[in-house]
Amino acid sequence: ELNKRTYLTVELGLQTIHEVTALMINRGHNLKCFDDMVAKLHQRKINIVVHIINGLPYETKEMMIETIKHLNRLPIQGIKIHMLHILKKTKLAEIFAKNPFPILTKEQYVNIVCDQLENLRPEIVINRITGDPKVEDLIEPTWLIRKFGVLNDIDSELLSRNTYQGFNQSILNQARRLIENNTKDNDLTVDATIGNGYDTLFLSQLTPKGHVFGFDIQEVAIANTTKLLNDYHLNNYTLYLNNHQQMAEILAAYHHKISTIIFNLGYLPKGDKKITTTSDETITAIKAGYTLLNDKGIIIIIVYPGHPAGLEESIKLKEFLTDYNHEYYYNTDNLEAPYLIQIKKS
Repeated sequence: ELNKRTYLTVELGLQTIHEVTALMINRGHNLKCFDDMVAKLHQRKINIVVHIINGLPYETKEMMIETIKHLNRLPIQGIKIHMLHILKKTKLAEIFAKNPFPILTKEQYVNIVCDQLENLRPEIVINRITGDPKVEDLIEPTWLIRKFGVLNDIDSELLSRNTYQGFNQSILNQARRLIENNTKDNDLTVDATIGNGYDTLFLSQLTPKGHVFGFDIQEVAIANTTKLLNDYHLNNYTLYLNNHQQMAEILAAYHHKISTIIFNLGYLPKGDKKITTTSDETITAIKAGYTLLNDKGIIIIIVYPGHPAGLEESIKLKEFLTDYNHEYYYNTDNLEAPYLIQIKKS
């Protein structure tokens, strides 16, 4: 009734999704209770802001990020992120005095918050990102009293990462960050599936003193990419109208000299969807590409299992990669959504 008369927000104290921690801090309700209340509020079109606490006893960074990922799946509108306060004359202060547990440093807190922001849906409003306890009440952490220093450090860290809230919601963003971290401006790189040229453009701009080699079997892909790179006045590239299976043969002079190879699997956007990468060709191309990598080289593969050929390719790739040093990156629980694989030479 109140929600029909005025602007209304209900704030819920989740703090963590992990039941062991919730029992330790005496939260008083389980995760199902919280999720049920979110559903009831959403059903009544009432805005929801959720409180979480970083640095709860014995929680790891991965556990804190899991809390964010859980909230991403819920229809909430805002979040308040707090650092754990140990205040005088509290039960927590007694526990800490008897059995001190690790307290996050300011640097650790900033790092965790930035990781959380990168994973948080961009439309969720940040209502608070740190606390400001009274000096006379605070036991730990003492760095909390300099609130604006914490805020400035979070801004600086995001700036240094060149990221923002929701960054990891995009698999392409994650791929490009991995590439940026591995590629110098004079490196040799390969776009194994140039498509409309946007990955080739990215690699070319990233290596102004180096060179990009691009492969595609469609003339329209070569034409689109050439036009795009020319529009940006770039000339540090060579494009081949060839299947990427042939890259090791074509680039024989560059064996053990390539730093980064990217595969963006599937079909050409806005092109003929009947022409798509296949598992056999992709696996052969990965083997070929692996021989080109230098000692610290990487192969980045963006996989699209949301169509029949892509699903088969995904299954075959996972079987094939058991013999390689690789990692998976997902930005959603949707099994049909694109995901990322990184293969490392070393």
